[in-house]
Amino acid sequence: MDKVLLNLNTGKGRIIRRIISCLLVAAIFATSLSFDAFSKKTEAAGGYVTLYLKDDTAAQWIGNDNAVIELVDNTYGHDRYIMTKVNPVTWSCKVPASIYNVTFNRLSPDKSTQWNSWSAGGRDGHSTYHATVPEHGYWDGTAVTDSEYFHEGDIIYLDFYSFLSWEQANAVFYVNFTNYSKTDNSGQDITISSADSTKFSPVLLTNEIETQVFKYVVTAKDEGATSLRFFRGNSAALWNNSVILNYSDYKVGNNCVKVQGWDNTGYVCPYVPRRHITQIDSASVGVTGNRRVNRKTEVHFNLTGETELLLQEDTVINIIKIDSNGNEIPAGEGEVFFILDETASRWNHRELIFKQAGNYKIRAVATDGYDDFSAETAISVVEDAAPQAMFDIGCGEGESTGSPEIFVRNSEGTAHV
Repeated sequence: MDKVLLNLNTGKGRIIRRIISCLLVAAIFATSLSFDAFSKKTEAAGGYVTLYLKDDTAAQWIGNDNAVIELVDNTYGHDRYIMTKVNPVTWSCKVPASIYNVTFNRLSPDKSTQWNSWSAGGRDGHSTYHATVPEHGYWDGTAVTDSEYFHEGDIIYLDFYSFLSWEQANAVFYVNFTNYSKTDNSGQDITISSADSTKFSPVLLTNEIETQVFKYVVTAKDEGATSLRFFRGNSAALWNNSVILNYSDYKVGNNCVKVQGWDNTGYVCPYVPRRHITQIDSASVGVTGNRRVNRKTEVHFNLTGETELLLQEDTVINIIKIDSNGNEIPAGEGEVFFILDETASRWNHRELIFKQAGNYKIRAVATDGYDDFSAETAISVVEDAAPQAMFDIGCGEGESTGSPEIFVRNSEGTAHV
């Protein structure tokens, strides 16, 4: 067969070269579409799976306080999903079937605070995780007997908000993983440097997560202890101790020690983040102005303290008419007891004119959204009297009264007063 040589530099050759280029581009584009479709089919083929968290704690406390449960997929990153509550002790979530490494978080209702966490790890094909104690549990078919001691990663809390005296003398705070107390030292302060380390080996607390609340995460060194106490002291000595927290209490959800006195006074309970309590030092209602009908009166709601935390727009100032027994007198149809000047009103101030005499009770209430702060007072409003001339003219027409400022009207119709 004779060979044919094609010269692509000729006019006809350049046309053939363009055609070949277009065919190559089309082939590459078609191939990329095929790969894209293939990858999508592969992803869809993986499908989804529904995972469950089951509350198998003794007191079934995980759902308390309207807790929200979050599932975190740690397999290829940290993808987060909010689980759906199936019943009081079960939560579910549909996730990609590729999920392997899982963490469950127990969050506050607004999802701003993590209360508890279960690092469930690899699920190995299992779909239900059973939480048995704080921070511990098992996947279906992988249950093991839980050792009766504190484990690395367990979280405990000290809360002495109810006994602020523990803060006196610039005290610092410790956790000690034994059941020993100050009583075991003949009631004397415990010198840290010379104490029997098998009884007293305190660990300094440094993570104050709220005012008067400390959080501590159990370490590998602490693991194995079956009880603990918190202590108050300084760098050299332990002065006071809390009640004991046993692991048997901890495993049913009591992860917090509340202090209510100097030594061994208080109780254990589940930790719940405490909101700030608004401090209002005083609240009173003041009334100024003329307490007469048709005269302007001003009402002032006086508060001192953390007033910046109040929801000012929710403040209410109520004014009611009362009888001699303090009972409210309702207004009849078309009857008006007072008129407010809305243009002069502020959140803690009212200006008004009373239209009827009588006794009135004024009650004011402010709120921070949780607590109310109120005050009230009672006032009497009297009828307004017409102005009276405080002089007497007792002479006849044209006669002088003896005063250069006072004259009786004369026949010309003129009078000077």
